[in-house]
Amino acid sequence: MKKIILTCLMAFAILQASAQIWVEGAVSMNGDKRKVESVSIDQGSFEIMPTVGYDITDRLALAVALSYGHISYGTESYDNKSNAYGISPFVRYTFVQKDGLRFFVDGGVSLTRQAFKKGLGKYKEFDVFATPGLSYDINERVSIVGKLGKIGWMRNWYNGDVNNTQLELGLYTALSLGFIVKL
Repeated sequence: MKKIILTCLMAFAILQASAQIWVEGAVSMNGDKRKVESVSIDQGSFEIMPTVGYDITDRLALAVALSYGHISYGTESYDNKSNAYGISPFVRYTFVQKDGLRFFVDGGVSLTRQAFKKGLGKYKEFDVFATPGLSYDINERVSIVGKLGKIGWMRNWYNGDVNNTQLELGLYTALSLGFIVKL
């Protein structure tokens, strides 16, 4: 029994010596004003997404992202607001790294819950995703990171009923920029 415990403690110590904790954060804002069939639509959103990660090796990390978003939209005769909360555990695999530049892919699951202010009910979304990205080391402890779109499968529920299931198979124009700080 002592040998098993000692072996587990040694494995844990080796992982601790080679592992590193990091914090990543991103903020996004979006505004859109358009006219559809003579109705003016005004939409805006704000999202903040802090992430904590743990480097297992120089190419593999485990992380979890929390998100909060606020969305407002309306027309001349109607407006509504909603708040969304989410959690996304994921694995980050770095497949190319050279001279401080890293190309990686984040793969994981995401669960989001959104509540509307004016009695429209609740919305839930489950997502399985892969998101490509790159980071560049500004110095030893700080990196800038960018991600472009996602590839994945999503299912959402509106007021408890399955509303939509879709397969996303492409990169789209959603660009996310943020920073990584190694602790």
